[in-house]
Amino acid sequence: MLVAAVADNGVIGDGPDIPWHIPGEQAQFKALTMGHTLLMGRTTFESIGRPLPGRTTIVLTRDVTWSHEGVLVAHTIEDALALAATLPGDVMVAGGAQVYAAALPYAAEQVLTRVHLAPSGDVHYPAFDTGEWVVTRREPGETYDREWLVRARVSDSADPAVIWPVYDAVFADRDRSAWEEAWRTHSARDGFRIATVECDGELAGFAYGYTGERGQWWSDAILEALPPAVGEEWVGGHFELVELAVLGAHRSRGLGRALLRAISSVPHERLLLQTDADAADPAHRLYASEGWRVLGPGVGAGTVVMGKRPG
Repeated sequence: MLVAAVADNGVIGDGPDIPWHIPGEQAQFKALTMGHTLLMGRTTFESIGRPLPGRTTIVLTRDVTWSHEGVLVAHTIEDALALAATLPGDVMVAGGAQVYAAALPYAAEQVLTRVHLAPSGDVHYPAFDTGEWVVTRREPGETYDREWLVRARVSDSADPAVIWPVYDAVFADRDRSAWEEAWRTHSARDGFRIATVECDGELAGFAYGYTGERGQWWSDAILEALPPAVGEEWVGGHFELVELAVLGAHRSRGLGRALLRAISSVPHERLLLQTDADAADPAHRLYASEGWRVLGPGVGAGTVVMGKRPG
C-alpha cells in the first residue's frame, strides 16, 4: 500500500520539507500504519530522524554502507518487498518520490490525502493510470480529501485455486464441478483475459472472458435467441464476458465497476455479456451505467444479452 499526501499539482515536497500543514495528519498516519511495516527511502527516513514506534521500518537505499540502529535496510525494491513479506502486517510505502515510483508497479492499494493546494515544490508523486485504479472510499476534510484506491489487474492466466474462494462465496448455489469444467474450457480459448482486484490484503473479486466465436455453445445459442440482424452484426469475434464476482464484504465500494472497466479494455470492437433482464437488478444497472445496452433476449428465461462497442 502506498500512503502519501499529494497536492492538486502533484507536489508532495519541496526538498526535505512538506509545503503545508494539516492538523491531525500525523495522527491519522499513525493510526493507519501502526502495527505494519513502513518502507521509505533514506532521505525520507533521515527527515524523520528515528524509527517510528510500533512499526517496523525498512529503509531503501543504494548506499551499501548505510545503516541505522533500529531499522532494516534493502538496496532494491524487490529485496525490500521480499523482506517486508516476512514481517508483521502490511507494507506501507511512505516515500519519497523515487520509492513511490519503484513500488507503484507492485502496489494493489493506495491511500492518498488529496491536498487542495498548488504549492511550489520539486518533489512530485508519480503519475499513474487512473483507468487501472478506482476510489473505493473517500473521507472529505476542510482542505483535503482522503481517498482509498484499489487496482484491478488484467492477465491472460490465473491459478484457479486462487479464484475458488471468491467463486464459492458468491455463487454458493452453483455446482462447483460444472464450473471447474467450464473454467478449463474457457481459460484455454483464444483471447482469454481475467481481471482481479485485491482489497484489505485478500482477493476481493474477479471478472473473466475470452474471444467468442460461432461454433461455441453460447455464441450459437444467442444467435438463435437474438433477432437475426443483431446476431449477424454482433456475434463472432466478440469479447465474451463470462463472470464478474465481488465478495459480499467488499461490495458497494466500486470494485465491480473497476473490474468491468479493466476487463472491457481488451482490444475487441464488440463486447457481449448476459445478465438479468430486470433493469433494476444491480448488475444490469452497473452494465447500463458503463454504456452497455440491451441487444435482445438471452439464453434462458429472465435474461438479456447486452453489448458495448468500446471507444
